[in-house]
Parts: sequence; C-alpha cells; structure tokens
Amino acid sequence: MKKFVIELVEHSFIIQRWDEIEALIVNAFNESSFNDGYTVESLLREILDADTKQFIEGLKHVIALSEENKILGSCFCVPTSKMDNETGADVGWFFTSSELSQLKKLKVADAIMTKVHEEMRKAGFQQVITDMGTQAGAKFFSKRFGYIHSPIAEQSNRWIKEL
Repeated sequence: MKKFVIELVEHSFIIQRWDEIEALIVNAFNESSFNDGYTVESLLREILDADTKQFIEGLKHVIALSEENKILGSCFCVPTSKMDNETGADVGWFFTSSELSQLKKLKVADAIMTKVHEEMRKAGFQQVITDMGTQAGAKFFSKRFGYIHSPIAEQSNRWIKEL
C-alpha cells in the first residue's frame, strides 16, 4: 500500500482544492441514505461555507493526502480551540474516497479520526457531540470509533464519543 499523510489544514486549502473535493464528495455520497433531510448539495454548501463560522475560533479540517498529493479523505470543521466552559464540540462531515479499496478506506479513516480526536483532546475537549449525516456513517462510527447514540428531546440524531 502506498503511503499517505494526515494534515490539519486551514479553510483556504479547501477553497483552493474545491473542485477536487466536490467531485470526491459527490462520488462518496452518491448513493447514501441521508438523515435529517441532508442532501449532497446541503453538505457541500455546509463544507464550503465553513469559513463563515467566524464565531468558531480554531476551526480546521483534517485531510488525508497521497504521495501524489491527491485527497484520499477528510473530516471537515474540526474545532482546535475551545471556550473555557465547553466540554464537548461538534465535527463536520467525514468521507473517504470511493476510489480506495475497502482496506485502504479503513486505514485512511482510522488515521483521519485519530488526528481529529487527538486535536480535540489537545484543545481540552472531553467529548465529540455530533449528528450523523448518513445511516452508514452512524453504523461505521459506532462500530469503528465507539460513538454512542445519545438522543435528547430536541436532538434525536445525537451521537457522543468520549475523548
């Protein structure tokens, strides 16, 4: 298997590589069953507009890059700093390239999420509290990374990962 690197990047990287990212996301989510009314278009808009979340200081993205500098996957909108009273935070959309073998997808996913959890712990967060955009994502994150379905009255699609 060829090597890849995991990088923590600013939103300017997403803008610069948007055409590639958009094509990869469309392919990755093409046949997905979305939760909560999400669509491919809404998730693309959410990722592209992440820089408008000015109120979230330290919001970055974790990207997996091949030796040829191709994007292999990402977790978007990872908080890398927190307010004094925060214990948990949300992360954005996650994907791996549909061009990867199943084994390589798992290796890339593991590396991305290890970095995400590491950055959040380093910032002082104790939990990831997030929604799962797809049914497949919920199943995968539950089994692979220990995310637990923890619905509350106003958020039925709530998942928590202790860091």
